[in-house]
Amino acid sequence: MATSLILKEQLRRQNPCLFWRRILLGWIVSRWPLFGFLRKIQVWLGAAPYYLKIFERYKPDIVVLTHTIEPLEFPLAFAARRLGIKVIGMVHSWDVLTMKSGLRMSYSLDVGRMLPLTFDTMVVWSELQKEELKSLHGYLESQITVCGVPQMDGYPGVPRCARLEWFKERSLDPSRKLITYAVASKSQHANQKEVLEILLEIMDSGTLGIPCQLAVRLHPGQGPQGLMEMLRQRKDIYVDTPSIAAAALTYQSGWQQQRDEAMSLAHLIYFSDVVLNIFSTIAVDTCAFDKPSICIGFDGRNNAPYFKSVARLYDFTHYQYLLKTGGVRLARSPEELCQSLRDYLHDPSLDAAGRARARERLCWRLDGRAGERRAGVLLELLGESGR
Repeated sequence: MATSLILKEQLRRQNPCLFWRRILLGWIVSRWPLFGFLRKIQVWLGAAPYYLKIFERYKPDIVVLTHTIEPLEFPLAFAARRLGIKVIGMVHSWDVLTMKSGLRMSYSLDVGRMLPLTFDTMVVWSELQKEELKSLHGYLESQITVCGVPQMDGYPGVPRCARLEWFKERSLDPSRKLITYAVASKSQHANQKEVLEILLEIMDSGTLGIPCQLAVRLHPGQGPQGLMEMLRQRKDIYVDTPSIAAAALTYQSGWQQQRDEAMSLAHLIYFSDVVLNIFSTIAVDTCAFDKPSICIGFDGRNNAPYFKSVARLYDFTHYQYLLKTGGVRLARSPEELCQSLRDYLHDPSLDAAGRARARERLCWRLDGRAGERRAGVLLELLGESGR
């Protein structure tokens, strides 16, 4: 898998001592049945007494994990399995099965946390994720149900406010095209100040041929410091700030998106003419709205070596799935960014067929009923248990 190979080579280059320690440990453990034994006893050793008492008191028929790779939820899953309760896993993002879970063991270099156990049923976004579970994680067809993307259930029917009203509330000019730049985390791209400077130079030069304005969507975590200072000095850029980002930083489980927050992002994408992002799920959201999307694939005015460059991120398995649909463009230089912006601003229908393929392949159905289907899966499982 491409993701694993890239991260292995990156680790070998950046920390060769750790790399070879893992190689040695992997060679040893792979020749003994130790790992399989540890996986079995972790259900007994990792089950939290607190959850055991709750389950013994209330006797649930099923336990659902909505964040299958969050270590804080592992004791919950172990307690349920120890008591013979069915454990259901719900995949919450498109990159979980290839980038964040299932393949890395304590002695290997493969990416991601392991899923805590083999779930009785896995609920996924798409047929693509079903195939990932079968080929990478050893699940059977009967253990997987495809339901769509529940966090996109609010997208059909957007907007719920008028365009003129939305622009006026944000001091934006409704007569100008709107370009939105979604900020990435510092770990993904540390030099976004230069990228933003390049973008503003393109917009100010007049080469786009259409009057434009810029909105910047901040990252829920902490973005690059220089970029934030630059935005505070600019009064002509609309800055969209996730309302719960600061509070989210206090939790290990990360950003918990509330409904109002999701709809705020939905409106921003809907009213944008082109959306720029860096290695983000925002590209999938943009395809869901059939809006032109450009991924930033360069590091600034000068590109870094491959294993330190943002370019390597787009070779990860899950992002290759998206790029191969033709639904988004990857700008590997300022010149390519300028050309793609010109193309999309003059003809937003470009690559619409690719965006349709991306919706079908990554989201399955965008009918507003994914959450309802997930609830139906749980009710069916409860019915099988006699409830």
